[in-house]
Amino acid sequence: MNRTAAAIGLMLVIMGLMCLFIKANSVEYVYASGMLHENFYLIPVGFLMIFAGAAEMVVTGVVSWSRTRKKENPMEGDHR
Repeated sequence: MNRTAAAIGLMLVIMGLMCLFIKANSVEYVYASGMLHENFYLIPVGFLMIFAGAAEMVVTGVVSWSRTRKKENPMEGDHR
């Protein structure tokens, strides 16, 4: 589960970086009628993917750390 979630987070970050790379290297021009042609949608999509991937990896890390700590000290949270 942890590797799968981390892999999904990493893929989201890579896809977000790819969106920003494509936007930076795409051609932008203005038609004769004055209409601008550009791939502006790639900027928010790219940042959203990067944020979602980073959040996924942070949550996976915290859950993994919490489970590892609970296994090391099973009686720590049980104060009766």
